[in-house]
Amino acid sequence: MKFHQFLLKESAKDPEVHIAFKDLERYMKDCDIHTAFDVIKKHCSMKYYLYRGFETAKYDTNDFFIIDTKKGKRSSKNTTNYYTVILDNIFDTVPSYKYFPKRSESIICTTSTKTASLYGTPYVILPFKETILGSVTEDDIWRKDVTINGYTFKINEWNDIFEAMGLEEDYRSFVNKLEILVADTVQNFKDTVETEYYEEHGDDKDYDATEDDIKDYIDNIYDFDTGYSVEEITDFLHDDKNNASIAAVKIFGLDSDKVESIILKAYSPAELGFEEVSTKELPTLTNNDNLELWFSGKAVAIKLKLWDKIKHMI
Repeated sequence: MKFHQFLLKESAKDPEVHIAFKDLERYMKDCDIHTAFDVIKKHCSMKYYLYRGFETAKYDTNDFFIIDTKKGKRSSKNTTNYYTVILDNIFDTVPSYKYFPKRSESIICTTSTKTASLYGTPYVILPFKETILGSVTEDDIWRKDVTINGYTFKINEWNDIFEAMGLEEDYRSFVNKLEILVADTVQNFKDTVETEYYEEHGDDKDYDATEDDIKDYIDNIYDFDTGYSVEEITDFLHDDKNNASIAAVKIFGLDSDKVESIILKAYSPAELGFEEVSTKELPTLTNNDNLELWFSGKAVAIKLKLWDKIKHMI
């Protein structure tokens, strides 16, 4: 017996056995209607569903999928992964947001068949009944503004800035690098301000440069401010790799101890307007809005063109 046949046989025997998310292309095309129906009857409701478009070249021959998103990691499509790792950390470590599913372990869906069709062959997605979903409360997460100390850009545009700063796409490394950039830059400018003071006034009295002194000194040299566009900031960063240190203190301020709290606040669900959603709320959303939602866990996918023909059979 071939391995994919074994998996399908086991899945038909026991709906709790699922094909890994990363293996959808290879294994799920043979999932038959009986297996899908068995899982739906046991774990799903025909009233609770979303839509998703799958790339036609990979999935068009598959009428049914059984999905377990936790068997594979996803990365942000068409952008870098910064907001994904930041949001995952918030969902993982901030108690008030612990019920939000991690974006890296989720499938991204929509309440709109039209939007789903833009991404490929549209499917109906039926999450398991007790699934908790995250709602972007808009049609695309890229429409969300993130504001950091007066600098407001779209969430994907911040990805471009962080990439131009040379930051890593790992949360702890990302934060540590920013903290080091801020701390080292402040210390370097503090030394410069104090040296220039003593050169001008002599060293007969002590002088300890304040945070305001350092900020004024930097502002007099660099006109980088909240009026800059994303393109102007990324051009500034690409001009000289050392400019990442200037961008760090301009955007995050002069206190390295506050960097992480600034990030956590800016990307928090409260600031971004994200909402937790239960599967029982999906009928209202699906009937009225074009929203992006995501969830982590198990689901059944049925090709949209078959949905009206078979939904009365379950």
